[in-house]
Amino acid sequence: MRTSTLVLGGLVFCYLSGCSCSDDRGGKPDAKSTDGGAGDARVEPSDGEFDAGQLDAGTADSGADAGADAGADGGADAGVRSCAIDNGGCDALATCSGTGASVTCSCPEGRVLGADGLACEHAVVELAAQMSHTCARLRDGTVWCWGSNSAGELGDGTMTPRSEPTRVLGLTDAAEIDVGSGFSCARHLGGTVSCWGVNGSGQLGDGSLTNRSSPVAVPGLTGVVELALGSGFACARLADRSVRCWGNNFVGQLCNGLTAAPVPSPGLALVTNAEQLTAGNEFACARKTAGDVECWG
Repeated sequence: MRTSTLVLGGLVFCYLSGCSCSDDRGGKPDAKSTDGGAGDARVEPSDGEFDAGQLDAGTADSGADAGADAGADGGADAGVRSCAIDNGGCDALATCSGTGASVTCSCPEGRVLGADGLACEHAVVELAAQMSHTCARLRDGTVWCWGSNSAGELGDGTMTPRSEPTRVLGLTDAAEIDVGSGFSCARHLGGTVSCWGVNGSGQLGDGSLTNRSSPVAVPGLTGVVELALGSGFACARLADRSVRCWGNNFVGQLCNGLTAAPVPSPGLALVTNAEQLTAGNEFACARKTAGDVECWG
């Protein structure tokens, strides 16, 4: 049954079902049915008053239509983003660019976008600390360090100590980090390694004894899956479960059968089937495939 309202001469009439009419002078023609039925039911106001319930019913269709229209318009507007309005929905720290559906958010250095693509997060995925400096690896592959920097162990191109994180130069694809006493190393996604900091014992593995304030590659070292840094030496576990070590070797920490002068380039350690690697101050240990452990130094 459909309800209609009619306003004539300041009076409101509500009708149900088919068609009927009333003039604005209060005339009341006989009710007629358009479908041959017994006639339409008609509700008429008395003395200019009307029933609020009847009026609500009479406007149900038009209200629904209006709501539908408003909902459709609101939905369309909600999908439109603008950098000029609330920074396009981006985090307050983010930079908004683009228009409409092409709006994108970008974060300042040291932060990355969260899963929602709007909020800037620190997203630290790994920490490493030793002696007097600390480094953090972020989800975006960058590395940030802070603390003592007397030998360039923060990797920012200076030897200035930092009380806040400073970005290590040139690293964008770090998959792992570790720090030793006054130096740091990062494993890249491709399995190569870069190191920086103090190098008096050849612990940076670049073939020299020169300190470096920014990362330098460890030549000839590939297929690395894990790093372990100690005091003046470093070791790396390779995908084939072999181990390479370099740096200080006065107490045999390179596991090459010798106790001799420093070795500034990676050499094969006398350990096989290594599944995990760790290093202490002047020694290192490997967990092997069978579950046993070997240590040296």
